Amino acid sequence: MEYAALIPQLPYIGGDANELTGNLSQSAGALTFYRVLKARGRPVEEVGEILYKGYEAQMANTPAWVLSVWGILQSVGLDAGQAEKDAATSQQRTYPADWVTTYVKGDGQSFDWGVDYTECGICKFFHAQGADELTPYLCQLDYPASQVYNQGLERTETLAQGGRRCDFRYKRGRPTPSGWPPPWLKGRA
Repeated sequence: MEYAALIPQLPYIGGDANELTGNLSQSAGALTFYRVLKARGRPVEEVGEILYKGYEAQMANTPAWVLSVWGILQSVGLDAGQAEKDAATSQQRTYPADWVTTYVKGDGQSFDWGVDYTECGICKFFHAQGADELTPYLCQLDYPASQVYNQGLERTETLAQGGRRCDFRYKRGRPTPSGWPPPWLKGRA
């Protein structure tokens, strides 16, 4: 019921022509899950952990052939090339609820390529839904995906945590750190 009511509220950001449409649609499922558990008294930290560990398990079960194809795409630079094209398109700001990114050319040493997100579709959607507190937990889901695809993600800030950008830096073969527990929960008992 909650999910069915939420789907029509998803903003249009270009449909299938925008690869981030899937991220936005999936965020509606996470938001539904959060609202249901919150109504039962569960804290956002617990929901964030469940979402993280569930996604981590899903990523760990990615078929080997998918990983192989992704590795080939990365090795020939197609992922970086697509990110550069997507960034140029995002700068047009065709859809107000969409992400806005800038492609960052790698230096060949510390990273191969990167993307700076200066606007985030999930942050915008969750803010409109009164669920800002959940957004940083969804950012953590980038780490299991990077681990599985051997992307070597490093990130120092996110918009959801109050940063001026989300600074994704990829270095193929570099170990990706774990995203759990997130920095704001480390050291809590």
